[in-house]
Amino acid sequence: MSTDVVAAPSVKPRLGLVPRVVFGLCGAALLVGFFMPWFLVGQFLSMSGFGLVFTSGQMVGLLAGANRSLLVAVPLLGIALIIGSVWGHRITSWLAVGGAFTLLAFAFIAVMHVFLSSTGAGMWIVVLATFVALGMGAFGIGRRSPGRDGPPVR
Repeated sequence: MSTDVVAAPSVKPRLGLVPRVVFGLCGAALLVGFFMPWFLVGQFLSMSGFGLVFTSGQMVGLLAGANRSLLVAVPLLGIALIIGSVWGHRITSWLAVGGAFTLLAFAFIAVMHVFLSSTGAGMWIVVLATFVALGMGAFGIGRRSPGRDGPPVR
């Protein structure tokens, strides 16, 4: 009896054509979008991601926050996705998930900062009342038990 063990060839996990094209397009869109307007103030003033990183002032501080240098992650992720799409290794998927999650978390924090610093009491009353109405409406729609209120309405 022969007990020869044949070693499987070392194959690096590769991405298919569709993910490679999508990652490449997303990387290019991140690069292009970084230099296009992000904020428009009136007809004559616009601010791009690039402008937010390299411009200072009170308006820029309000829009981008204290950590505006972190916006450099946008073009860096774009370049990494383009390289990953050419390279085609599966680690590009992990890079896309981690990078996109980080950028979305930063964007959410920046939007919430602008919202929190520029809204008054009336807006908060409206938002709170809307959430309560939404919750109560969803609770009422979700009740299906034919308990004390009779059969569910269809």
